[in-house]
Amino acid sequence: MKEFWKDIRFFWTNKFYAAVVSLAAVCSYGFKVSHEAIGIDDTCIPLYFEEGLAPAVGRWTLYVINKIFHISDFAPWVTEAAGVLLMLLAATVWCVVFSRILGRERTMAGYTLFAALFISCPLISEIYVYYLHNGISLAYGLTGISLLFLLKALGTGADKKRRLMHTVTASAFLTVALGCYESFMIVFAVGMVFLFLLLRSFGREAKKYAEAPWVWAAALFIVAVCAIVFRWLVLRLVLGIFRIEIPESFLVEYRSVFSFTEMSLAEFFMIFKRFWVKYYLNGFAYFPITVLVLGIAAILIICLVIGIRKKDIFLPLAAVGVPVLPLCMVVIEGKETYYRAAQYVPLVGAFAFFFTLVLVKECLPRFCTTVCVALAAVLLWNQCAEMNKWFYVDYLKYQDARNVMLQVAYELEKGYDTGKPIVFRGAYLVPYGIAKDAYLEYGSAEYNRLRSVGDLIDPHLIEKYNADDGNGYVFAETPVNSTLRWGVTAFDGTASELGNFWKMLGYNFRIETDLRKIEEAEQISEEMPEFPRTGYIKECGDYIIINL
Repeated sequence: MKEFWKDIRFFWTNKFYAAVVSLAAVCSYGFKVSHEAIGIDDTCIPLYFEEGLAPAVGRWTLYVINKIFHISDFAPWVTEAAGVLLMLLAATVWCVVFSRILGRERTMAGYTLFAALFISCPLISEIYVYYLHNGISLAYGLTGISLLFLLKALGTGADKKRRLMHTVTASAFLTVALGCYESFMIVFAVGMVFLFLLLRSFGREAKKYAEAPWVWAAALFIVAVCAIVFRWLVLRLVLGIFRIEIPESFLVEYRSVFSFTEMSLAEFFMIFKRFWVKYYLNGFAYFPITVLVLGIAAILIICLVIGIRKKDIFLPLAAVGVPVLPLCMVVIEGKETYYRAAQYVPLVGAFAFFFTLVLVKECLPRFCTTVCVALAAVLLWNQCAEMNKWFYVDYLKYQDARNVMLQVAYELEKGYDTGKPIVFRGAYLVPYGIAKDAYLEYGSAEYNRLRSVGDLIDPHLIEKYNADDGNGYVFAETPVNSTLRWGVTAFDGTASELGNFWKMLGYNFRIETDLRKIEEAEQISEEMPEFPRTGYIKECGDYIIINL
């Protein structure tokens, strides 16, 4: 570990690295850190980290951390700032991982731009607006450390005992990362591919690590299987020790349970078509997906060229793993991966540029490197601007939800018996004026290009992502997810989370929890006007209906 911390200090004592990466962090996360917003999951923090909903769905790490550091109180500035600092450390860990193959001083500009592009990827905003960010900042770092230990196991100088010890340690770190978010298995696997590509492309002369492809494949498989087993064991211990039992009425599920086994063949293929739309076709509209597609293309082309020059068939074969490995998540979960669970995307985009820069620096004239760095600066600016845009949209969403709930509270106190429990009904949509940047207008050039390609596979595929309000094609997810819509039913079919939202605004209204009365209110609400039209509130005997 002394060598590890020495490498961390090496990067952060480099003025260029420290200045650029820190500035990228400020530009990407500054608005989010300084503008608190209550959104989905912010109202149910105790439910996740006190009552145990988080480990019940397979995410135990933050629950255990909460037993040491009290993180179950809503503390936006502190947790956002801590998350950013952990993200900076995680990015540096990945630089250390790559430096084990290339050396620390081989391309400082490459490491710096990798870290800056990695932390500024706009797709991170899809998850970062959730409280504690599902631990992704911590998990990125833990996954990188896992790879460091696996590299030690793959070292040519390690004996069998040390290989075993390093492999178990790598599995342990990956287990903790999976306890934050199960999607980090894909990050780990893709990271292994990247290390293999660097070794066979630029690091072969070092002879420090095993180069046989089957050895790397076996190491990946062993650590992945061990981590899955360890995760299962830890979950059983956590659930047993803390006696966690979630009511059967809660609409939650354990993550990564091979849901595909319950699906028909047609449903299974539809998931893959939806994945193709979200992670490839949406490149016509969504900037981080554009970077992802271009990054995958760059990696494949570079590996094909180097593979031909070196007569190494394993380089292009390994590169194919970059687009293929994320499909494992699709198969296991039985659904197309949500953007908030696509943690491999920032890594792919940043590595693609890093890989390109290393190639350009070693094989082309110096002015080409200058051009490459200039292009990276443009990309970095655009990513920071895009990240800020989505954080601003999230802030506007909160302000809108807050204003709605304050208006409803005012009208309840003015003309109704607030001692009665309240039933919320209806599906509130984020106003188009707030979320319009997440839409493509029908008939726009981008929409027509996207539709023309999508129709080649399925003429009805693209329309599955058309907005409920009819305002266009929706290519982003979190920006159009309404806290008020989610809170109407949330976990147990009641509006308890909207009651908690009110409490965070200073109100303490009762929420109806009798599902029979809620079902009865559903029938009545179908004939009621929706918010904010007159009559959206109706007093019905012993409860009040609010139709959002």
